[in-house]
Amino acid sequence: MVPRLSMLEYMNVASVADFALDSFPVSGGVTTLHALWMGLPVLTMTPNTPIAMQTYSGNTLRLVGLDECVTTSHQEVVARAAEWIQIRR
Repeated sequence: MVPRLSMLEYMNVASVADFALDSFPVSGGVTTLHALWMGLPVLTMTPNTPIAMQTYSGNTLRLVGLDECVTTSHQEVVARAAEWIQIRR
């Protein structure tokens, strides 16, 4: 778990990351938008509660054509992350 970061600290961390993992069950929202603005893909999982759907990053990711960033299970998150790690090596 990473503690809360200032915007500058967040951007510094994101600048060396290959991708970001969205928080669950409540998505990052604006944090997801910042990551996308910096060109950093965000891997998210569809929540299973109505309240979590209100801030669900997957809706934004799909709207901008990044369907491959949206998963539906923990197993799929792990598999996709492993795939992305291998691609970026």
